[in-house]
Amino acid sequence: MKPWTFTLAAASLCVAALAMPSAQAQSASSRAEDAMDQILFDFDASDYVSYRVVNFGYLEITFPNNTPRDVAQRILDAAKHSPDISGVRENFRGASCSRF
Repeated sequence: MKPWTFTLAAASLCVAALAMPSAQAQSASSRAEDAMDQILFDFDASDYVSYRVVNFGYLEITFPNNTPRDVAQRILDAAKHSPDISGVRENFRGASCSRF
């Protein structure tokens, strides 16, 4: 094998190896997002609960500041028990919701 073809093959292998963790992270994030969307749909909470995927399937969930704790706890329990969600951090700093 000529030196330049070996170098090109090695560079291609490195690029493929570096892209792999990024693809895995993307799929973990998208799985977490899909799981949380389903949880919010199941609890009819998508109109007052917001979230964002922070990193590798971890979620930051924001509830309105007047959300009853038992309602929030059921949603959090479902998220914490989902195999597609790596972890959950919640806060109750959202704007008040007229639903409660």
